[in-house]
Amino acid sequence: MATGDKKSVKVGHQLFVKNLPKHWTHEELFNQFTKFGTVVSSKVSVDGNYVSRGYGFVEMDSEVTAQKAITELNNQLIQVEEEPSERDFKLAVCEYVPRLDRPGLGKPRCSTNLYVKNFPTQEGRDFTDD
Repeated sequence: MATGDKKSVKVGHQLFVKNLPKHWTHEELFNQFTKFGTVVSSKVSVDGNYVSRGYGFVEMDSEVTAQKAITELNNQLIQVEEEPSERDFKLAVCEYVPRLDRPGLGKPRCSTNLYVKNFPTQEGRDFTDD
């Protein structure tokens, strides 16, 4: 399993996968996508306790293999037999879109508030009333 260099990721090659079983590792995610082509990298997002957050990322070697994986795996039901407490999972697979490129999130958040301490007054007049 290779690790991808963020600078070399090509548009259309990286996939976002959600609704992963909590027990899946990077390797299990990797293995799920190998039947569609060469997997460059795979990563399951985990919290501070190394517990899966239920989503991950896969980078394929070409846009064709990425689209094939989306077509075949999106909405596919994954049956979980190892963990009886878990239900079956319907994977959601789509092309990864960086946060700043998503609709409605075009600009990074920037505060427009200004705080002025000890604002001067002139002749007893308070300029904050205007």
